[in-house]
Amino acid sequence: MILQIIPFDYGLFWAILIAAVSIAVVWALRPILKRILQQFGMSSDRLYLNALILIAVILSPFWLLFFFYTLQATFGIILSSTPAQEGSLLLTHYGALSALIITLGALTAAPLLLVKSFINERQTANAEAHRISDEHGHITDRFTKAVNQLGAQKTVHKRAPQPLYQKDQNGNYLTDTAGRLIAQRTPEGKTVAKWDTWTETEPNLEIRLGGLFALERISQMSEREHVAVMETLCAYIRENAKSRLEVDATHDIPAQYSSPRADIQMAIKILGRRGPERIKLEAQREPAYRLDLRGSDLAVVDFSGGKFGPVLFERANLQGAWLDNTSFKGADFSSANMTECWLEEAVLIQARFDETILNGAWMVGANLSGAALVGTELHKAKMRNANLQGAELDSAKLDDTDVSDANMQLVWLRGVDCAGFTNLEQEQLDSAFGDATTNVPKDFTRPLWPRQQITYMESFEMWVDAKKQKSLS
Repeated sequence: MILQIIPFDYGLFWAILIAAVSIAVVWALRPILKRILQQFGMSSDRLYLNALILIAVILSPFWLLFFFYTLQATFGIILSSTPAQEGSLLLTHYGALSALIITLGALTAAPLLLVKSFINERQTANAEAHRISDEHGHITDRFTKAVNQLGAQKTVHKRAPQPLYQKDQNGNYLTDTAGRLIAQRTPEGKTVAKWDTWTETEPNLEIRLGGLFALERISQMSEREHVAVMETLCAYIRENAKSRLEVDATHDIPAQYSSPRADIQMAIKILGRRGPERIKLEAQREPAYRLDLRGSDLAVVDFSGGKFGPVLFERANLQGAWLDNTSFKGADFSSANMTECWLEEAVLIQARFDETILNGAWMVGANLSGAALVGTELHKAKMRNANLQGAELDSAKLDDTDVSDANMQLVWLRGVDCAGFTNLEQEQLDSAFGDATTNVPKDFTRPLWPRQQITYMESFEMWVDAKKQKSLS
């Protein structure tokens, strides 16, 4: 019937056209196609193979039509009598019969091939799902074992001399006028003591270091577990980085900070060794993940050379810490104690230092562009060659703060006594802006700043207008 409507000469053309339109429609409806494939249990990861199966389903009516006419033509030729003629006509007759049989075989095999492809696809998808499940289970086991290693303890035996104290006839300890016990002494004047032994537990650093390295390896292998590993490491640091002040037993006066414990130092190094792809992964989470080291005691810890990004350091103790050549873009150091820390060439773009103590900090060459130093203590801080462009020094506390050759373009100086700067140049002051609350040293010319106390943006706009008017005049 259709052959009567569509001339036989154009049958191939229409078949190709229909196939092309079907492919175009499937390509345009890729999102819908993915959902359909998922409904049938097929993986959208192999889109082109599954699309081929779907196209075949769409074209199945035409396949049935072609199959019917091919079968009809085959039986027609078989049942017809062989021509009496010989030669080329006979060859044509058998050639047509052979072609029809081959076409019929191809049309019969096509659905079987598609069914086989579908079955292979399902088997491959199931095998991949089992592999991923096994891999996740393996990683979970390794993660659990590594975390258990972080709590490893060991028993140590200790021995120390304990002085013997004098007693009266009634067995009571004798004391001096200050109420201190009087030690027994030999005729030579040496304190008499006995050796006291005891046992106590302390962290097994060897096993803990192994657990830290195992967690780092898991983070490198699995994107899925990366953030969980980072959260575990940060929690470990916060819980174990307690006060490490050495106390003078004689005078009960705190001495210098001791060296950081080996496991804490290693955990910090692992955080700083995260690759660019892992840092990007953290930023893509909703909300973005940030390393959390708030309230940690990290004095004299070595952060140098690491890439930490927008880490949270609020209320942390970073006295004497080494942060040279380290990236802390967007980090929050609010209320942290960073006395005499080392920040040479550190990247601190848009970092926050609200109420932070940076007294005596070495910040030579540091990039503080866009940073917020609101109420920050900067007594004797060395900021030579630092990039302070666009930084907010709102109410910053200055005293002998060295800004030699520092870039102070658009620095906000509200409530700042600029007399606290050393090696300050008039050009640096002119490139910054402030308001009536900004004090300018006597030997400097006050820039074109507003004479009243106003907000950051108001002061900036008035400063820009004044600069334009001065340049026009």
